Amino acid sequence: MKAAYSTSRTELMVLGGTIVTMVLSCVCVVVLCAAANEASGATAKVIHDAPAVSSAAALAAPTDVATLQ
Repeated sequence: MKAAYSTSRTELMVLGGTIVTMVLSCVCVVVLCAAANEASGATAKVIHDAPAVSSAAALAAPTDVATLQ
């Protein structure tokens, strides 16, 4: 009977270790995704702001098809 108790306890320890490992890996994935999102957000902001600089030049030379006819 003692061997059955030891096996059950070992299985519970392995199960607990597996659960802890899965939770820690999920936390790591969330942290890495948040860091990647933050890094790509800064890049997207720079790309988004760049066309505003050249918009004044685009307004100076209209290329509307209706005015060319």
